[in-house]
Amino acid sequence: MIKRRLVGGILLLVVACWELFMVYGYYHMYLFDSAMAEPSVWAINKDKALCGSYLIYAVLAIAVGIVFLVTCKRQ
Repeated sequence: MIKRRLVGGILLLVVACWELFMVYGYYHMYLFDSAMAEPSVWAINKDKALCGSYLIYAVLAIAVGIVFLVTCKRQ
């Protein structure tokens, strides 16, 4: 049980880093696309929604990953 929680916690932190990278990418895409050309409202809303959902999932993955890492030796 200890190894599963440890590996799960590490994998969740890796996934959280990937999701934060995606948030960064969509945020810059939103900023630069809106500054260069006149984007459609649908594209802006899509980028905002993707950025928000990745951010929520990243925070959840960080929280659960930290809990798994902290409690891996207690089980």
